[in-house]
Amino acid sequence: SGESLLSLSCQFKEADIAQVSHRSLSIYTGGQGHILCFPTENDLTTFQRRLREFQSAAAEKQKQQQQQQQQQQQQAQQKKNPQQHANGADKHDSSVSVFDQRTETASSAQYFQFYSFLSQQQNMLQDYIRTATYQRAVLSNVTDFQAGARRVYAVEASNMSAMCERLVRANNLQDRITVVTGKIEEVDIPEKVDTLISEPMGYMLFNERMLESYLHAKKWLKPTGKMFPSVAHLYCAPFSDEALFGEQVTKANFWWQQFFYGVDLSCLRDEALAEYLRQPVVDTWDSNLLIAAPIRHTVDFRSASETDLHLIDVPLNYTVAQAALVHGLAFWFDVGFLGSQSDVWLSTAPTEPLTHWYQVRCLFSRPLFVQAGQNLRSRLIMKANERQSYDVEIELQGPADQAPVRNCLDLKNPCFRYTGAVAPPAVPGASAKPPSEAAFPAIVDESAAATAATAAAAAAAAAAAGGPAGHVMFGLSAPTSTMASVSGGGQPCITTAFGGAPLQQHQQPLPQSPQLDFNNLAAMADTWNKMQIALLICGVLFALLAYSVYEPMPDYVLDRGFLTLGHSVWRIFDAVGDLTEYFCICESEVVRRQVFSLILPPPKNTSRVLFTYEQFADSRTLVARPLKPSGAALIYIHGGGWAVGSPEMFSETYEELADKTGITVFAVRYRLAPEQPFPAAFDDCLSATLAIFDAAKSLGLDASRIAIAGDSAGGQLTASIVQQLRRSGSPHRPKLHLMVYPVTQVVNLRTGSMLQHTNAPILKAEHMPRYVSLYLAGSAVAARWIAENGHVTPAVRAAYETATGQTLPAAAAVEAASAGIRDSVASRVASLATDWRVSPLLATDLDQLDLPPAHILACQFDPLFDDAIMYANRLQRAGVRTRLIKYRTYHGAMSLPRDGLEIRVYVTKMLLFSALILMGCCSCRFLLFLSAASAFLLAYGLYEPLPDFSQDRALLALRCAALKTLTALGRLMERLNLGSFETAAHRILRFPAPSNTSSVIFYYRQFANSRTLVAMPRHESGTGENRTAGAAAVIYIHGGGWALGAPEMHNSLCEQLVEQTGITPFPKSPNVAADSAVISESVASRVATLATDPRVSPLLAADLDQLDLPPVHILACKFDRLYDDAIMYAKRLQRAGVRTHLSEHQTYHGALNMANDGQEMRNYLVKVFRDLL
Repeated sequence: SGESLLSLSCQFKEADIAQVSHRSLSIYTGGQGHILCFPTENDLTTFQRRLREFQSAAAEKQKQQQQQQQQQQQQAQQKKNPQQHANGADKHDSSVSVFDQRTETASSAQYFQFYSFLSQQQNMLQDYIRTATYQRAVLSNVTDFQAGARRVYAVEASNMSAMCERLVRANNLQDRITVVTGKIEEVDIPEKVDTLISEPMGYMLFNERMLESYLHAKKWLKPTGKMFPSVAHLYCAPFSDEALFGEQVTKANFWWQQFFYGVDLSCLRDEALAEYLRQPVVDTWDSNLLIAAPIRHTVDFRSASETDLHLIDVPLNYTVAQAALVHGLAFWFDVGFLGSQSDVWLSTAPTEPLTHWYQVRCLFSRPLFVQAGQNLRSRLIMKANERQSYDVEIELQGPADQAPVRNCLDLKNPCFRYTGAVAPPAVPGASAKPPSEAAFPAIVDESAAATAATAAAAAAAAAAAGGPAGHVMFGLSAPTSTMASVSGGGQPCITTAFGGAPLQQHQQPLPQSPQLDFNNLAAMADTWNKMQIALLICGVLFALLAYSVYEPMPDYVLDRGFLTLGHSVWRIFDAVGDLTEYFCICESEVVRRQVFSLILPPPKNTSRVLFTYEQFADSRTLVARPLKPSGAALIYIHGGGWAVGSPEMFSETYEELADKTGITVFAVRYRLAPEQPFPAAFDDCLSATLAIFDAAKSLGLDASRIAIAGDSAGGQLTASIVQQLRRSGSPHRPKLHLMVYPVTQVVNLRTGSMLQHTNAPILKAEHMPRYVSLYLAGSAVAARWIAENGHVTPAVRAAYETATGQTLPAAAAVEAASAGIRDSVASRVASLATDWRVSPLLATDLDQLDLPPAHILACQFDPLFDDAIMYANRLQRAGVRTRLIKYRTYHGAMSLPRDGLEIRVYVTKMLLFSALILMGCCSCRFLLFLSAASAFLLAYGLYEPLPDFSQDRALLALRCAALKTLTALGRLMERLNLGSFETAAHRILRFPAPSNTSSVIFYYRQFANSRTLVAMPRHESGTGENRTAGAAAVIYIHGGGWALGAPEMHNSLCEQLVEQTGITPFPKSPNVAADSAVISESVASRVATLATDPRVSPLLAADLDQLDLPPVHILACKFDRLYDDAIMYAKRLQRAGVRTHLSEHQTYHGALNMANDGQEMRNYLVKVFRDLL
């Protein structure tokens, strides 16, 4: 009856109702669950319809009852204390609710029901950072809160108010706390309050629109009252996270399936992707993902009004700190409790401990590539809606040559990801300033001036007004309370009186260690025997599986391990595919394709190459952009027999090409057989190629420097597309086209290479007829017939022999009827076999198309080897510039590390030098020639033949070339009167400063006029002044003809001496007076005088036998112009009675620092200096 339904609808207003079957409903209300069953489906439908009809009447009845109760309470309060009511709040019309005006009924019911569960309240109360920060804010401002509130009005609109009342009674706080059930927009409070405290923040600060209820509650706040929290900062910064964007795209790729239980879902994929990208992502993440300093938007709760939050428009301007792809904007917020004594801040920043708010990231519809130092103009618009949330619009304008990116997100429908790094716990509320400002010093305040003025006015008013001894506190919570005892729903809620016991942490006792039951040892032994049998069976099965999938590799395969594993996995997929094909579920290629799409990793961005997906015509193209693009581009069409494969298969190859050549690579995605047979692949690739040429200018590319390439079936599509571009008269002419082991004809599948390499790796001869059947017929039904060349009709035979000059064997022709092929399939295959879009080799007008230069890469152990040879010969006969390169490898080896290295090197060099960059124009060719000639002349001029005795030939040649270069620069400076050769060398040569190691410490010290470099063992404490008495040392004076060199020349020598001897060398800089400008006397007389001075020529010292010199060690190099000097001085010392050791070495002058040539001399020095210890 209507009356019973009216009562039932009132009871079910806060219930959670869901249909669980055709004739039953699940109802959860009052903490209990029920199942309501109906005899028929019509009865269920009637009940739902009538329940909706009477729900509005029930809501109206309940509203009238609340109004009557409020009027009665107001009258009773007025009679009890009319003066207090007169001084209290003004009368408000409770029949008009601001909350109901801005909120849908369904959203309101769902919201309050969600927060009426204790489990939800527990989730927020256990947020240690949140709850303890509120407590710290209260206890840190005793001037504002004094000894606690005289009266607390706890306003709660959900059923949680009953739980609040139970807690109040259980804690004997009835004389302090009054629980008011209802929305803050509708309830009536008998007096104004001193403090307003609530937790109104949602995701991204504004979600759930409880900030408006918090601001609405200010009508009950005294003019001098305090608000906790007082102010909020919303921070926004652009971020780069390819993993997050890829996850959302991967989710949407589910709708790309073309055979999902027989249904093609691909038409909904774009809508699904847009829906996933419209979801704000709630999670936590590393702050290093940010690429610019955040911008702050401030909301001062003390001065803001409700209408200020209906439309939030924030202009954002950023300066990019690093080159990256911008995927969206990241948001977090800080709220401040500005008290009279101290300020306490609660932060949700990614650098702070985790809270239940996490952080929010909003993705753009597509990434935007930006460079370091670029200025980005962005905008954030948040429009409040009736679902207690916001519609978020974000826009970012990057460089002028790129279109802006934008997106519109629904904050009510977030994606909860909850991954990423979690900051370590910290003391809640310990910061007196916003923690985000400490973590991000470069924050820009969007409204700094207005915020400062408002805060100053509020502080002045608070200081002048003070506060009464008996405070009245107004407790609001959205969604929970600010203290630790009780929480509420999405509206005002209860808080405890201040001064209560602090939060306590309870420790759980550690569980006891399990004890071994010796009575069950027999059962354990029996279980172990069973496990051994099971392991043995599994081992046998695994051995059988490995034997069945193993395939021996030929000797020419270098990547044997990698290829063996790949073949094994491929054969397993083949078996699964054959099974699905046997039961007529789908073709085996579809299974392989689906499996590979799951296991193939997405391309990863690096510091030098960025991957993005862009739409060109109907093709979702993978684009690899180098960090420094050259303006050239390569359109690449992947292989896979027209039935398998994807652009992501060769992402590492694209990365290598983009990195080493500066070319932007466009990897085209096309529809695959058998679902989409010919001409789907050709049409997709052609339309994508034309779209890329048309958009070249907007992409920053030179349309005259675009090449087209492909491998295997992609090579066939490349050849056909280039022919079509020339045949159609298109203005777009590729710079060249490259085909890697291409398919060039499908007429003769019994060529010499097909018959010779039947079991080659990756592509076997038996695969080709199947791929051709899938592509041309849409199924594998004609594979065996095509394998025997059954599709070769007289017309097909004539076309093949005309194009190639070869004759098909008579035995290869088999009539279609004999193979049991339908006439329609046979005629379609035969007619398409000679179509130039399938067999570019058989094009009749090839010599009239003026094709661009062609590069064909053929593999000798490939069933398609003859196809490449025939097409190269045909192009050469047609007058096309053609280069044919043959490699001793197999089909599909290009992406393998070792077998495909030679191919990738050729492709890189060809694109870099021959095709796109250095041959873009005549001036570039001239510069290439000029650069090559200059490099040759420079190398010839710097080359110096080295003797055979040197073991450091490469390093020595480099040093000799550098010395010759310096000599030439010095001579030039002398000609121009800019200084001497030595001056140039001093300016250019800068030896690296020594770096400390685990065993040696370097430092500089001044001795007299010499700045000396000191190297000492690390185990000795102190510097030179504090060295242990008796420690050994060496004073080392570097060479360089008295005009060049520095102590740093011998860093490695000093380090070796210290490590192996423990002594401290002092490389000392000699004081040299080499400035000719201060010489006023005759140069000749000066040189003649100084030539015999012992300070210059110690060999000529007259009193050498009277000096009592210490022992001397002389190291002489036999291939040194100064060899005789060393010998003469050693003999002179010996005649003078000095203990002299002469060590001769088979090396040259200056070899002491060379790795190999100076090793013997360094070992000798180590041996000598060890004697000092």
